[in-house]
Amino acid sequence: MSLAMHVFTSMEARGIKPTTSVFNSLVYACLLSNNAITALSLFEIMENSESYQPNSETYDNFVAGFSNLRDVNKMQAWFVGKRAAGFSANLQNYECLISGCVKARDFDTADKLYEEMMSSGIMPSLHIMEWVLEGRCKAGKL
Repeated sequence: MSLAMHVFTSMEARGIKPTTSVFNSLVYACLLSNNAITALSLFEIMENSESYQPNSETYDNFVAGFSNLRDVNKMQAWFVGKRAAGFSANLQNYECLISGCVKARDFDTADKLYEEMMSSGIMPSLHIMEWVLEGRCKAGKL
């Protein structure tokens, strides 16, 4: 993580303008390092910039990051935020959401997200089916 931030500050010092992709990589590195505060600060910088606005991948990184942290409320909030920003839900989002819910033992939310995904026309991946089955088994629904 510190290496990623060092590269970023070195870019700025040399007058190299960061891109949305660079910010997305930093956000993801922060979240993988359990450094959500820095990730949120980077997001705020992006929001206030004219050059590197958050995109769909930015929101995907937050959904995935909070899924890994098993924080159901935050991953759902970023998912809602993604759609509110005008971006569509995708298979990766549902995979992160459903797996995060099952890991956090929030089986009812996992089932609701699966139903939402199916009703929106997104076909589940093998991984999603495995998470749904695992959740239903652990919840005693099979």
